[in-house]
Amino acid sequence: MVKVLDASAIVLFFEKKSGYEQVRQLFLDASADKCTLLITSVNWGEVRYILIHHYAKTDPQKIDQALLSLPVRIVNVDQELVSMASDLKIQYKIGYCDAIAAALAKLHKAECVTTDRDFNALKNEIKINLINLTLK
Repeated sequence: MVKVLDASAIVLFFEKKSGYEQVRQLFLDASADKCTLLITSVNWGEVRYILIHHYAKTDPQKIDQALLSLPVRIVNVDQELVSMASDLKIQYKIGYCDAIAAALAKLHKAECVTTDRDFNALKNEIKINLINLTLK
């Protein structure tokens, strides 16, 4: 079983906000070879930026080490993926990074794991695992 992680899912895990347990379980499952987790290099960069920006006093190398320790395969973005993402962005009016994650999910016939409700627009294109956040 293949799952594509949107940046928001990994950020949720690191920030330990409501729902992070679902992402933690995915990491455990991937470590036990029960599933394969993918993320695009663009979305990976988005996670890195958010975490470094949010934790400005943390050494970026520590963030890199933490990210690279996750059982996630980083998929480089190529012309096919960019073309699919552009088409999804045009059709569904979603953010470009979201479109790239969705394109990877579509390409691999995978579920996309996210906290971003904008992905609901894509429910006819890809399977979505929307982690609901509990606002406190």
